[in-house]
Amino acid sequence: TTLQYGKLATWEKGSYEVDLKYYRQPEGTYVAHTMTGLGGYMDGFRGPGAMWYYTLFPNVVLGVEYYNLEDLVTGEKGRTLWTQVSYYF
Repeated sequence: TTLQYGKLATWEKGSYEVDLKYYRQPEGTYVAHTMTGLGGYMDGFRGPGAMWYYTLFPNVVLGVEYYNLEDLVTGEKGRTLWTQVSYYF
């Protein structure tokens, strides 16, 4: 499930986007998950994720992502806080 607010435009300074997600993905529903969280290393997972992206300058975007996941098989917790600066060309 995803809830999104805002619309990121990488070419427009000051644009932003906020995403709130809830994951429930049993093992076998993905090969290599694209999230920066620990989901790709778990035997299926569930839990929330929150993302915020902001265009600092044209084609330069700051991103912050947080995941609080639980392995569906072992119950092990995995929390990830990730920041990034991306340049688009």
